[in-house]
Amino acid sequence: MEPHPAPPVDDLAAAATALGTGTATSEGLLEACLARLSAHNPSLNAIIATDLPAARAAAAESGARRRAGKAIGPLDGVPFTVKDNLYATGFGATWGSRLFRDFAPGVDDLCVARLRAAGAVLVGKTNTPEFALAVHTSNPVFGTTRNPWNPAMVPAGSSGGAAAAVAAGMAPLAIGTDAGGSIRLPAAFTGLSGFKPSTGRIPRLHGFPPLSLDYQAIGVMARDVAGLRLAMAVLAGPDARDRASLAFGPLDASLPAGGTRIRLVMQAPGEGTDPAVAALLRDAAAVLAEAGCTVTEGAMPGDATALRDFSAVLSAVGVARVVQGHEGWQDAVTPAIRAVAERGMALSGIDHARAQDGLAAWRASVGAAMGDDDLIVTPTCPAPPWPIESGPPATVGGMPAGPRMPVAFTAFANAMGWPAISIPCGLSPDGLPIGLHLIGRYGQDARVLALAEAFQQRTAWHKARPPLGETP
Repeated sequence: MEPHPAPPVDDLAAAATALGTGTATSEGLLEACLARLSAHNPSLNAIIATDLPAARAAAAESGARRRAGKAIGPLDGVPFTVKDNLYATGFGATWGSRLFRDFAPGVDDLCVARLRAAGAVLVGKTNTPEFALAVHTSNPVFGTTRNPWNPAMVPAGSSGGAAAAVAAGMAPLAIGTDAGGSIRLPAAFTGLSGFKPSTGRIPRLHGFPPLSLDYQAIGVMARDVAGLRLAMAVLAGPDARDRASLAFGPLDASLPAGGTRIRLVMQAPGEGTDPAVAALLRDAAAVLAEAGCTVTEGAMPGDATALRDFSAVLSAVGVARVVQGHEGWQDAVTPAIRAVAERGMALSGIDHARAQDGLAAWRASVGAAMGDDDLIVTPTCPAPPWPIESGPPATVGGMPAGPRMPVAFTAFANAMGWPAISIPCGLSPDGLPIGLHLIGRYGQDARVLALAEAFQQRTAWHKARPPLGETP
């Protein structure tokens, strides 16, 4: 009798198929993921908390259902991780901050509850920077997360722990949050597919307060779009307790990619683009053209300076709200967060209202400037992954890099509430993943996924794995 192949620990669609056909068991898949966790988490620091008895019990229950022919659905028995700014019963939620080191919410965020109800098995919580407000993943509670492709490099942030866990095969599915690129940047830096849906597509119920109005969305990471679709089938859908979710019906999985009008943006306002990134972006645009899309080069819509200015006010007030009332917060948070909070406390209610006015006007201007274009295509990040020790590069593409260079393309989608995805489109000269970024109009999540899937059907970059070696 031929032995079963090793369970697909880093490929959600393949894992679901293996469980469905019986070539893998729920218990075996979990143990394979835990073996990867044991082998690689000590060096990567992706997962910061586990409850192995509970995970094994959930896997055993799933295995029993599958053997009885009563599987709940495709995700029954699939291991997943949860970012440490989301609530999950049985775990703390530190938000990467000493202020919440001992906080235990005792309730599941709605996204966690939906995955558990679908039979998915929670492996653990993943690392995030303090308040999920950085493009690296390091905090004073759990330390620094490293990139599986090169541990000296950042996995980006703020869902860097989630990305490192999936890329290293500790679980084939990760959920996190994205308020400026926090799903898409880590996905790009670790060779994964990361999707931030339209605001409200995945409903919210419990959790920490938002820092920037409605910028943040629950996001998903997996190996490819096929895996993202399986996750979205469980996570998306209206809930009467979240008004924003009531705008959406089911995602259309049959939408064709052909006929889509794409605006190709090579460079963000005031920022350069690394030549290797630019070359891969043009190659990717050619693939999308072959898929039947019309590709026209253009500029990012909207005033980037205005976006930066009112977003800074909104996030500063949000951080100030969180820390206020915590005695001694000034010494508990990092210097960067303290500076943001103090700026927020110095702002008035009128300042905050004017920032919201600015956001409303900016959103209207972007809608007008889009013209007939359906999607915007950019690099996920203007630069390849950078070393943890040195931080982002001072220059990119021959131009000085501003402090918002890493989110020069991604933050746009959060401010608009639009769906966006990062998918792998190649490797840098140093062998590090580069991400292709697709942004759709509000509610056009299906079109974004269709374009991304069409690209992956014509390329193999999403199949590349980090050089971690075999796990015993």
